Amino acid sequence: MKRITLKQLKMSNWRGQNHDITFNEGATRISGANGAGKSSIMHAFFWCITGFTDGYTKKNNNLFDNRAPLDENTPWASVEIEIEVDGIKYEIQRRAKPKFVRSKGSMTYTKSPSDSYEYYVDSIEVGATGFNNFVEHTLGVSPNMINYCLSGEFFSSLIESDKEASRRVLTELAGEVKPEDFKGDYSSIAEMLERYSASDIVEMSKKKKK
Repeated sequence: MKRITLKQLKMSNWRGQNHDITFNEGATRISGANGAGKSSIMHAFFWCITGFTDGYTKKNNNLFDNRAPLDENTPWASVEIEIEVDGIKYEIQRRAKPKFVRSKGSMTYTKSPSDSYEYYVDSIEVGATGFNNFVEHTLGVSPNMINYCLSGEFFSSLIESDKEASRRVLTELAGEVKPEDFKGDYSSIAEMLERYSASDIVEMSKKKKK
């Protein structure tokens, strides 16, 4: 099993935020008032690795400053992270910029349905496929699976949308789970799943923790 440590995360104009965070050995505490941007730091990390921000929105969603209109001068939104994998340090970066196109015979630029993206590994620009291959080779897991390893949001969303797909993901991550693997009484969990959705159970668990 690989030892992976997040050493640094830098956000530049990502959702209109700029942060440069160095993570200490052990645990780093991130605190702040509601709306201060704590969740954005986690979402920025997910996006840099996989192109997704959270489990309930589409890929490359909500990357720019929503307090200002998008135009040709909107700056690149960038997230750069430094990770250490088995003692070797790597820098990876994902950048996005709104794409505007001008219709033939017109001087007016209109927003394209897609945006422009750039990918860097150790300051060297690579294509999207090369970036994904690097992440999978270096971290030992495909980018599509990383979110399920890191956040319950992604798995809860998948359960609600496609139970069969969620079972395949769980099998790939943990192996086939057999009835004899369970020790203890899990009947209360089964009863809750019959009465509530997975997202409702997650919210109830959060409230209990508080």
